[in-house]
Amino acid sequence: MIAEVQQYLDYSGLTTRDFAVRIGRGYSTLKSFLGNKYEQTGGNDAPICHAAREYMAIHPVGAANRIEGELFQTENVRLIHQTFDKLLPRPRALMIYAPPGSQKSFVLQHEIYALNQRS
Repeated sequence: MIAEVQQYLDYSGLTTRDFAVRIGRGYSTLKSFLGNKYEQTGGNDAPICHAAREYMAIHPVGAANRIEGELFQTENVRLIHQTFDKLLPRPRALMIYAPPGSQKSFVLQHEIYALNQRS
């Protein structure tokens, strides 16, 4: 399980501290677990293994799935693309508002796919 978590951290880019917060465990606990010292200090590692497995199952990192359908370069697509590019270097909160059916989700799926391909 340690190798699985380490591989997930390497592939996802999460730090040990970030992953610990996301699975609801302390940083030192996760660090002990990854250093194969948890059983000596914490006893049973089943809860931390369960939390890590559950998180990794819900948030998989794997090959990017190709998005079905062609994306045409409309003004909406250009605006969403520009917004997405602005958010990458420095994450911040932003809301994209448009009426239902304006293809917001479809365009963002394409943007995420393209980002995963570049990574």
